[in-house]
Amino acid sequence: MNIITNKTERTRFVKFALVGVSGTIVDFGFFNLFRFIGISIQIAGGLSFAIAVVNNFLLNRYWIYPEAREKKWYKQFTAFVLINLVGLVIRTGILSFIPNWFTNLLPKLGIQFPFLGFELGFYADNFSVAVAIFIVLFWNYFSNRYYTFNEVDKLETPVEEQA
Repeated sequence: MNIITNKTERTRFVKFALVGVSGTIVDFGFFNLFRFIGISIQIAGGLSFAIAVVNNFLLNRYWIYPEAREKKWYKQFTAFVLINLVGLVIRTGILSFIPNWFTNLLPKLGIQFPFLGFELGFYADNFSVAVAIFIVLFWNYFSNRYYTFNEVDKLETPVEEQA
């Protein structure tokens, strides 16, 4: 798989990025809904993450890798979930310590709170989720591409033979 020389792989990468945006919107939306109703940051982060994982699996399976549906859906879903659970552990660890860092940093930047009607904690929580999503993105992309949807590689002609 070479994203630079393989047009199919470049297209998949762009689609993966769009799915990531979709998952991020789902994640942030549910995260803020759960925080609004009083759920702790770790639990809200876990629940919103789980909803985003289901969203992303369905889009990956049916839009990005439709040719990879030879494998049973439940086997792919299990692999996808296991890989994303490792991502969740990484994310939960980040959400356990980064909000305090942002809570200390933001006032030092000279921003007066409440800012735009939101308190400091709102921004600290959301910046923390953004950092966690960015870090977990790389784990999820490479792990799922090479493991969950690896049968795509077996179906394609090598780049050298496409010329």
